[in-house]
Amino acid sequence: MKRFALLLFSSLALAQAGFVAQPYGDQIIGEDGGITLPQGGLIKDNKRGFSIDAKYIEYKDNVYLRAKNAKLKNNSGQSLSSPNINYTVATDRMDIAGALTYSDENVKGLNAARAVVYPDAKRIVAWNVAASSPTIKADAAVFDDGSNQVFLLGNYLYKSADGKTSKQRNGNTAMLLVNFSNKNRTTYQEGAQIAAASAKTYTDLIARK
Repeated sequence: MKRFALLLFSSLALAQAGFVAQPYGDQIIGEDGGITLPQGGLIKDNKRGFSIDAKYIEYKDNVYLRAKNAKLKNNSGQSLSSPNINYTVATDRMDIAGALTYSDENVKGLNAARAVVYPDAKRIVAWNVAASSPTIKADAAVFDDGSNQVFLLGNYLYKSADGKTSKQRNGNTAMLLVNFSNKNRTTYQEGAQIAAASAKTYTDLIARK
């Protein structure tokens, strides 16, 4: 009865907290307040607008979340699958192990070696990327959900889904900024055409690794 009351209290507390859990099996509560879901579950973060569905989860509300064989989705349609996700809330950093897959309303079938998600900043940084629609290849990429842009860095290739636009540059510092904010007309900026402040923001994110 005591354990049932503890689990009930925990569930009620979670409903009001940053992480809301729907376990697929057992809930194991540690002495430090951390919770393990050995059969996995669904974790929703309503504050930051994302959910993680995984086969194994460890988490402490608003502190950390670790998940295996996981699928991450956010409210704007970004979706990412990975064997391991490690999220530290205080630093707004979610390390995504590869090989991983990614898609959103503009990009389909993207594969990457690994990625870092910044939920509060609404940005995803990925390395060694390749996508099928549009065709994308690059050493690194930043998917900026806030501005609906994709930034490609290093030895990039981009071909639009309709085949009408093709961009390609070699070199570690080659840059392409693709803006999808106008649904009727995708725009492109290459190299020096990209505003210096924007280029620095994106390259700094990639350099963090």
